[in-house]
Amino acid sequence: LEATDFILRGNELSTTIAEATMNWDNNLQLKAFQGKFKSNPTSIALTAATMETASSAFDGDIELNYPLGGLSAFASKVTIDATAAQLSLGEDVQQLLINKTLEHPLTGAFQLKGTLNDFKLSNTRLRYQAPVFEGDLAVKQFTSPEKRRVDATITSLQLHPVAWTAVQELVPNFESNLWLDSLMHFTTS
Repeated sequence: LEATDFILRGNELSTTIAEATMNWDNNLQLKAFQGKFKSNPTSIALTAATMETASSAFDGDIELNYPLGGLSAFASKVTIDATAAQLSLGEDVQQLLINKTLEHPLTGAFQLKGTLNDFKLSNTRLRYQAPVFEGDLAVKQFTSPEKRRVDATITSLQLHPVAWTAVQELVPNFESNLWLDSLMHFTTS
């Protein structure tokens, strides 16, 4: 850890992290981190943050707000406000989030607000190989796959015939039908 401008005032801490690394387990290792860090008993903020793992990267801001002791119930009590200016989710983070790895990274940008269980993604642009999704997503019960629900408002969706295998890889239980086959040939907006 290399930090500068370290300030501690009562229960508030702030610093600029020039370089940091961290190992969570054998599958996820933070190889590089830079950014501004602030914390107090009910919030943690990382601004102008750049993070890299073995196969993933994030540039943006993250703020976590919680009641006293709220970190113990992270999925339901911690409110996340995050902006990803640039994001690339590779095999390591894919395994953590969806319990499988995809052939290619998922890239994009978004704003996230809510808890880990119930959140909204807005100003979202996601790309997996050739398919591009732009719009908003609302996710309920993210941590309960059997109850999970996703609502989408699509501003633009680009699917091309060569990308059909990418869609099937992202949504493996998806069965092709006529209306989605027709989406492969145009962009909605």
